[in-house]
Amino acid sequence: MNSNSNKVNRVESYRAMIAGLKANVAATASIGIQGAGVTQSVIVDTLQAYVDAVAAVAPAQSAYEEAVAKQDQAEAAAHPMYLDAKGYALKMFGKQPTVLGTFDLQVPVRKEPSAATKAAAAAKRKATRAVKQAASAATAETPAPAAAGSGATTAPKA
Repeated sequence: MNSNSNKVNRVESYRAMIAGLKANVAATASIGIQGAGVTQSVIVDTLQAYVDAVAAVAPAQSAYEEAVAKQDQAEAAAHPMYLDAKGYALKMFGKQPTVLGTFDLQVPVRKEPSAATKAAAAAKRKATRAVKQAASAATAETPAPAAAGSGATTAPKA
């Protein structure tokens, strides 16, 4: 059984216990619960508090899910607009740090690539050039097919 059906069963059991206590036990009667004397009204109030709390969860969860859906929808509309406005501000005021500060932006600073990045780029560049040179050499070695109408004909075999 899942926890939801357990909760439903528990609520129904608590409601039945509340009804039984109210119908069969005096409100001032003391019942021994967990080693202490507890009145019927305290037991009923405690059980009813749980029933009420469970009943309050579904509308609260529904309201929460609705609020999250609205938030997601608002973000979907707002974020692209923010990015475009940020791009505009950087383009228009990119060299004015005080003005960019009013947008909570900073002047973009180009980061110098690390030595490892430079070495990797040089290795890729060298490999690309080697592949292109090899492809170009292979193309130059392949003879071009004879053009149609070049005068070179072969006689049909008889």
